[in-house]
Amino acid sequence: MTAAKRRRKRGKFWFPLVIAVAAGAVGLSLLYPRPDGRDATVDDEGSVRSFPDSVCTVPDSVTVMVLNGAGIDDLARTVQRYLTRQGTRCLFRAPGDPGNADRMDYETTIIVSHRQDVSGAVAVAGELGLPDSVVVWQIPRTGEPEVDVTVYLGRDMAGRSFAPYSN
Repeated sequence: MTAAKRRRKRGKFWFPLVIAVAAGAVGLSLLYPRPDGRDATVDDEGSVRSFPDSVCTVPDSVTVMVLNGAGIDDLARTVQRYLTRQGTRCLFRAPGDPGNADRMDYETTIIVSHRQDVSGAVAVAGELGLPDSVVVWQIPRTGEPEVDVTVYLGRDMAGRSFAPYSN
């Protein structure tokens, strides 16, 4: 067999292999959406505005950690009691006492989902009357997260009524 025939024969093997790998990559990208907001509605500034309904199926229960980032006395405890006693669409559980955030100058409330599925964080936002745009991801690199959602309360929660659990 001449060298030219061997090259042509090798070329026939690589083409179907490249096509199969490309088709597999496209298929996987359709099956597994990325947890980086690309499947969400994004505005012109790049901020996430809302998540698709397929991502937002309300779970049965969500574990929540509430942290006071507003510097308002007893705000985290009030909000945690409100959430854990609501249970309108899902059961909110708090595994521990509320605490303080790393700083006390949060202007707006931020809800962090520690799971790829943000439906728990979206449910918390809805229960607190906040838009989906306050939900962000922070997925741990290793192990299971202690809670599904962390709520960093901001000054935008001041003056809100969490009746009958308000101060």
